[in-house]
Amino acid sequence: MNRHLWKSQLCEMVQPSGGPAADQDVLGEESPLGKPAMLHLPSEQGAPETLQRCLEENQELRDAIRQSNQILRERCEELLHFQASQREEKEFLMCKFQEARKLVERLGLEKLDLKRQKEQALREVEHLKRCQQQMAEDKASVKAQVTSLLGELQESQSRLEAATKECQALEGR
Repeated sequence: MNRHLWKSQLCEMVQPSGGPAADQDVLGEESPLGKPAMLHLPSEQGAPETLQRCLEENQELRDAIRQSNQILRERCEELLHFQASQREEKEFLMCKFQEARKLVERLGLEKLDLKRQKEQALREVEHLKRCQQQMAEDKASVKAQVTSLLGELQESQSRLEAATKECQALEGR
């Protein structure tokens, strides 16, 4: 239902003037519906007082209806304001909910990315450890080779010195 149509229907109240009761004759004739009218005035002397009393009651009823209609209009306006504020609050909460959902999704993606980075870093650490171990083995091997070469060098140098001494001795003869 259209909001403005609904609002106008809500705020449309019974008005004290007009209506089927106004169509009835004050003297008690039948109403247009064929039923006897509600007001039967006796034809005695008390008729003006009865008429006056009925008019006063009628005015009191009209005033009560006006007051009731005013209260209903105020309640209708309060209801419309309340509904508008509820709608605004719902929109605000839905907006915050969407923001929170997007944040959760983003954090989930970041978590997956960090997990991948951690796994990659662990693989790199393992690779570095293997490289370090290989380097330690290579260092030990090179050290052994250097030691062996130094031994051979010393041996060769000793032989060279011995050969040089022999050559000098032979030349000296």
